[in-house]
Amino acid sequence: MFGLERNLFFRVQPDPESEYYELGEYSSNIPRWCPGCGDFGILTAIQKLCHEEQLPPEKTVFASGIGCSSRFPHYMKTYGFHGLHGRAFPVAEGIKVHRPDLHVFVNTGDGDCCSIGAMHWIHAIRYNIDMVAILHDNNIYGLTKAQTSPTSPVGLKSNTNPRGGVLNPLNPMCATMGLGKDTASFVAQVVDWMPDLLYQVIREAYRHKGFSFVRVMQRCPKYTAGVFASALAHPEKEVLLLEDVYGRIKISDSMKKMVKNVLKHDFRDIHTAREVSTCSERYPVGILYCNENIQSYGELKRPKVKNTPARIRSVMEKEFDKVTKKKRGKAAPGAPQMTINGNTAVGMGIISSGMEICSFHPIDPAIPAMSYLSEVFETVGGIMHQAEDPIAALGFAIGASYSGTCAVTITSGPGFALMTEFLALACMTEIPVVIVNVQRSGPSSGLNTKAEQGDLLTAVFGAPGDAPKIVIAPSSPKELFFSIITSRKLAEEFRMPVIILSDANLAKKREAFDRLEFKDEWVASPIDQTPVPEKTKPYDWDPKTGLSKRFIPGQPNGMHALTGLAHSRNSKVAYESGTNQDACNHRSLKLATLRKTLKTPTVLGDPGGDLLLVTWGSLKNEAQTAVMSARKAGIKVSSLHLTYLNPLPPGLKSILKNFKKVATLEINYSDSLDDELINEGNRRYGDLAWLLRAKYLVDVDSWTSTDAAIFKAKSIEKMIRDRMKK
Repeated sequence: MFGLERNLFFRVQPDPESEYYELGEYSSNIPRWCPGCGDFGILTAIQKLCHEEQLPPEKTVFASGIGCSSRFPHYMKTYGFHGLHGRAFPVAEGIKVHRPDLHVFVNTGDGDCCSIGAMHWIHAIRYNIDMVAILHDNNIYGLTKAQTSPTSPVGLKSNTNPRGGVLNPLNPMCATMGLGKDTASFVAQVVDWMPDLLYQVIREAYRHKGFSFVRVMQRCPKYTAGVFASALAHPEKEVLLLEDVYGRIKISDSMKKMVKNVLKHDFRDIHTAREVSTCSERYPVGILYCNENIQSYGELKRPKVKNTPARIRSVMEKEFDKVTKKKRGKAAPGAPQMTINGNTAVGMGIISSGMEICSFHPIDPAIPAMSYLSEVFETVGGIMHQAEDPIAALGFAIGASYSGTCAVTITSGPGFALMTEFLALACMTEIPVVIVNVQRSGPSSGLNTKAEQGDLLTAVFGAPGDAPKIVIAPSSPKELFFSIITSRKLAEEFRMPVIILSDANLAKKREAFDRLEFKDEWVASPIDQTPVPEKTKPYDWDPKTGLSKRFIPGQPNGMHALTGLAHSRNSKVAYESGTNQDACNHRSLKLATLRKTLKTPTVLGDPGGDLLLVTWGSLKNEAQTAVMSARKAGIKVSSLHLTYLNPLPPGLKSILKNFKKVATLEINYSDSLDDELINEGNRRYGDLAWLLRAKYLVDVDSWTSTDAAIFKAKSIEKMIRDRMKK
């Protein structure tokens, strides 16, 4: 039972006017499941469904997390997203909301869904997005070799409970329907060893418009062979067959004879459905509950207008006018000035870039940017998605980016910290995505309205393994606006995450500059849906640049299962270190390729001297004002401001070595040598100082404070004077 290679059950007459898909066209790799695993039956049913419904393989996507069940996308010759443990739902939601034309399925296990992914599961039910979620429930963590799962029965022995589990198992059916009759949309339960019923239930789940949740109790011959043994041996005693009164499921006489316990069931009655789901003597199988009247989140959020350059231009010209002060009098010199703060610049930049999806979880000090977008974005056909947490916000954005144009998420330090696993996934799978981090004081929750530049090292290095990312730190609202547009282009060109580091100071800072004139070139191009050329690989890395062309669901000939595991150029899971090394090399080459396009930053002042003050982010103007004033007083000081922080621009080492002393000015923490226990050997430096010291082996000092208020031009100038005297 390796999935059906030919149709043994029926014959569909092909439509001569359209393409016809044979059953074997949905079959990909030979599964690695153990012989006798219930997953084979689910695979067979799904392939049969795709064939009967004639789902175009290029328009079908299977998303999964981690576990035996989550290998499923690799065995379907469609598009697939094999992602993170417990995080399949946010990704699938992003895919379906961004691309409602795609057929989306989620394959998840009992640990994947009901434990690490439980919160996402609950909200997936609430969103009621049109997709099919199949819970492969074998009562155990199988891939990691037998650990207790949330559905493990009391007394089941495992590696983590060698004397038997002590907690009562979670009932996924009760949990799903417990959210209310107007929340749960389609709930069903079936067993893998009743293939006709399994197929019919999954078919009805697919045809239902909304979120369909199907729990398949499936055998694990390796670790839980005894759990369902009695039900297999005595179905007449331990299985309760639900014969729906509407005739959606056809119950054969042979099935009734085998099961015997048959209940006429009205699946539109939530109270009866809940009562049946709590049956402890038998396994109820069939459709438990269905409510066709709940509107889908995808329908509620579907744009009422199309996102086009012309519409974006029309809306943004009006938005620019709103913040432009008209000069009075005929003699008023200069161009009209528009005045915005950093958070407004983020919102305006996102709209002007042509990005269509922005996901977020409310967090200060980024909320004004989210609020601005919530007011304006849908007028250009954009979608704002408030996720259940920052993890889901990035997962949703990654799913949306995977299925179309680059998406964006907005957060602050605590939320950014939660996103690191998804960040690594975007790096590994080479999915473009933009993350705007409006930094605030830390650590932990810190001071949520105070500025800090404490997330630079996290942005550059914060992910498991080697995960190269582009990091940009604008210095003003105008720079922030254009950095959003540039970041979208970089993310798509280089197939990697781009992190924009704003901060609370920049978010609130108001700046006046010449009114912008909208340019169509800012807007993202329509997604490519042309056939992928034959023999092209999903990761066909250029040996010099590391770049490759992205395949987007909907493109014929491009079907493959994307994976967060180490993979080959064909996107096949790699078990050899050499293949992983090759992939790491090419992902890193992309940063080197970008660096070659960057300009060497300009030094303000002399190219050499006694002191070079290096800044990043919102400190640029105050620092430069202080340096110019100190230079007038005869102090040989210059300043250097960095916008690209990963990769760092070329020519820096030569610049740094031309000065007797180099110091970074940063709003973050570093140790003071005035403290008795601190010396050169144990001192901790500011984030940028760490980077420069490690990269260029130059002695770089840190002039830092976590109190952003002290970094005004006059206090910085005094700092320069006092420290130069020493």
